[in-house]
Amino acid sequence: MTNLQIKPSGSPQGTVTTADTEFAAKGTEYIFPEGLPPVRYIRIKVIRNYVNQTFMTFGEMSFWTKDL
Repeated sequence: MTNLQIKPSGSPQGTVTTADTEFAAKGTEYIFPEGLPPVRYIRIKVIRNYVNQTFMTFGEMSFWTKDL
């Protein structure tokens, strides 16, 4: 499953605007489709971030599920 995040400002890679910073500060929610099998591990692959780097720092990461 792939979730691609697009910069809200549409500015070139490496340029960060106030809109980009505010969007990133709010956090991102991903909703996975129902019916996926249970998993033990989640991999997050960062290809490139807003400042044209390949790293990311997480302040919080939470997972919820419906009762099985």
